[in-house]
Amino acid sequence: GEWDVHNPPGHHPNAFDFIAKRGKKPFARSLLSWLVGRIPVTAWFGFGQPVSSPCDGVVEVAHDGVPDRPETNLLRDLLRVLRLRKNEFAKGDLSPFAGNHVIIRHKDVYVLIAHLKQGTVRPLAGKNIAAGEPVGMVGNSGASLAPHLHLQVMDGPDFFTARVLPFTISGAEVFANGEWRDPCEIIPAKGMKLRKA
Repeated sequence: GEWDVHNPPGHHPNAFDFIAKRGKKPFARSLLSWLVGRIPVTAWFGFGQPVSSPCDGVVEVAHDGVPDRPETNLLRDLLRVLRLRKNEFAKGDLSPFAGNHVIIRHKDVYVLIAHLKQGTVRPLAGKNIAAGEPVGMVGNSGASLAPHLHLQVMDGPDFFTARVLPFTISGAEVFANGEWRDPCEIIPAKGMKLRKA
């Protein structure tokens, strides 16, 4: 399907959220229902979509067990995320933020894939993984306002101390000037629309 690339406030400029869309909509409800009502996660087009490893490497971290919130409400969820304090970072536990997540070491960089659906994290820490192998499914775990996939590349395995690095995506088409462009090396940017080639 089609995915919009987001870089919300509070994210590093090279850390991105990918949200599945159908046309211009990420869910099968009205925007007002997200603001003041409750939208079940199953109404979001991305929830439960399969996630594959973007690279070959070794699984450094595979964390599962964080429940997905079954409903979304933008105001309630935003307040909950804002309540996460800096002392949560001091504890060194990434799961309140990333939820169910995987960190893959590829050569000398580390790829974080976050907010996976509970019970779907496939790889085991310490095991080799190949590009395209299943990692899990898109979920709504951790500091998530809606089902989406968070992706960032770091220069070390520790989210709290590593530098976030720019990266490219291959094997995807980008929508530009009213048409889908042939696959090429893409540097993700806020506002892009991508789909698998």
